[in-house]
Amino acid sequence: WGYHGNSNQKWLIKSQEDIYAELDQLAAKNVNAIADGSYTIYASSISRFPVLDVKGGATANGANVQTGTSSASASQVWEISHVGNYVLVKNKKAGKYLSVASNNSLSGANVVLGSNASTRGAKWIFIKNSDGTFFVRSALYTNISLDIYGGKSASGTNVETYTSNSGKAQKFAVVSTPAQVGTCDKIIDTNG
Repeated sequence: WGYHGNSNQKWLIKSQEDIYAELDQLAAKNVNAIADGSYTIYASSISRFPVLDVKGGATANGANVQTGTSSASASQVWEISHVGNYVLVKNKKAGKYLSVASNNSLSGANVVLGSNASTRGAKWIFIKNSDGTFFVRSALYTNISLDIYGGKSASGTNVETYTSNSGKAQKFAVVSTPAQVGTCDKIIDTNG
C-alpha cells in the first residue's frame, strides 16, 4: 500500500526506558491505593466471585495461578507489601510472588509463582476504582493488566495478563485475611 497519511499508517515508537518511566509515574501516583497486609483477592464482577489460587496448592517456582472457590486455604492468601512505589503480592503458602511467566510483556502471558521479587514481572500497580475495587497493572509494559481468562467463573480458570480494558475479568477486590472485625457497641436484647 502507498502512504496516505491515515492513522493506521502512523506509529509511535517508545524506548523501553520511556515505558518504564511512564509505569514508574503510574506506580508513584497509586502507591497508597492498597495497604500492606494479608488478603484474599477475588474477581468482584464475575459470578461466584472466584479467588486467586495456586493450582493444586503447589509451592514451586512456575506453579500456575488460577481461580478457585474460596476455601480460606493458605494458597488463596496473598501478602501485599511495597517495594519502592510498586506492590509485591506473595503467596502465603508458597512464599513466592505473583509473577508474569518469563517476564513476558505481551498480552496473554501466563501468571505464575516466582521467587525473584526484584524483576518487573513480580511488580504490580494497584489502581483503586471509585467502588473500592482495583485494576492491577503489570510493571512490565503499559496497559497490561492482571486478567482472568475470558472472564470465566469456573474454578481452575487461568490467570494471565491482558491488554487493559477495564472489563469484569480485570476487576478485583480484596478481603483482609483473617477478616478484620470491629467491636460491636450495641447488643441485641432477645428478650424484648
